Amino acid sequence: MTVPSNFSAIRGVPFKLLFLAPENVRKDESEDGIPELADDIESQGVLQNLAGYDAEPTRGKRQKPVGVVAGGRRYRALRLLLKQGRIDENYVVPCLVGSKDAAIAISLAENDNRKALIGHLANLSSISTGLRSYFLRESQYFNSVTCTGTLENTAQGEML
Repeated sequence: MTVPSNFSAIRGVPFKLLFLAPENVRKDESEDGIPELADDIESQGVLQNLAGYDAEPTRGKRQKPVGVVAGGRRYRALRLLLKQGRIDENYVVPCLVGSKDAAIAISLAENDNRKALIGHLANLSSISTGLRSYFLRESQYFNSVTCTGTLENTAQGEML
């Protein structure tokens, strides 16, 4: 069996050409955690590409904008960095660009899989306190995730 790779479809897109598409499946527009994500992006770069589709250029423009369908929180963190002058509008963002249908499918898969992952990670006692705290903080964006049980770091004896 051959596993498809999307690497060839990932390209660097200047931030000024990106817009948050209405097809993004995550409708939570909360700014909770966006400043922290912006700090992470500033220090480490964009670690996970965005996904989107080529849209029709606006009148008088030659370059096609890219509608972001997966990566809305990353997009909003980048927008904050731009607003604060920490990046400029030509900051190159890794983006998987395909058809609109393919981008929506990626958005659905990314969000569905992430919800399940965070629920499992929150109950592991073998991960570090910092990493577990990160995933728990991230899980607040998913109202359907509930974590039960005691979270303890057995190596350090800390309770979260």
